[in-house]
Amino acid sequence: MSVTNGYIKVHRKLVDWEWYDSYPEFKLFMHLLLTVNHSDSYWHGECIERGSRVTSLSSLSNETGLSIQQLRTAIRNLKSTNEITSISRSKNTLFIVLNYDKYQGDNTIVNTLPTNGKQTFENKHEETTKINYQQIVDMYNEICVSFSKVQKVSEERKKAIKARLKTYSIEDIKKAFMMAEQSDFLKGKNSRNWSATFDWMMKDTNLAKILEGNYINRNTNKELPDWYFNQDLAQPNNVHVDDEELKKLQNMLND
Repeated sequence: MSVTNGYIKVHRKLVDWEWYDSYPEFKLFMHLLLTVNHSDSYWHGECIERGSRVTSLSSLSNETGLSIQQLRTAIRNLKSTNEITSISRSKNTLFIVLNYDKYQGDNTIVNTLPTNGKQTFENKHEETTKINYQQIVDMYNEICVSFSKVQKVSEERKKAIKARLKTYSIEDIKKAFMMAEQSDFLKGKNSRNWSATFDWMMKDTNLAKILEGNYINRNTNKELPDWYFNQDLAQPNNVHVDDEELKKLQNMLND
């Protein structure tokens, strides 16, 4: 991607910004400032407004040099301070610099936004970007055939799906379902005979762990306890492993 025409205006107060010294957040935010639309334009028949841009995490990763995980964390942090918001769609994500006119106003610097500015902007886009909750559930039922099926899309499940789509794309969730279906541990091969469910997978921390490979099958012939690989779920409270024993277990894996 090449953006060579025009310029952006940045106030010196940026040095006092809380993310100024945090490289991923600063890098992503400045990159978005440089690449979002400076005026309304149309893309595939859709109006992408000033201060917005349609892209994907993989494209942003290639453009910024940040990893996907760094981008997810930076996006979450920038959202928490109302710098940006994003709306995930089936094949891409709409990124919005909420205070775009604060940095790129035509004549004056706008120091504040109305307190309801972020909510109004998000509501406006949510009206035109409806979440297909049934699509996510159907995808789970089709891929995760080893798990209990979802029979009803409840309000709680809709809330969970909506929350996850603020950080992850539909492709990310599909990948997580595929990884879960390939995981013996999540399908019940553990000391507790515990199996994951749709509701468990749709929790933020659990979805992240699946995508990070915490539950992939380990190719080893060594007889190690299940809790060694999945200590957050299966480690008995009365088990204690000292440093020397832990080193032995690690050496067994490395042999």
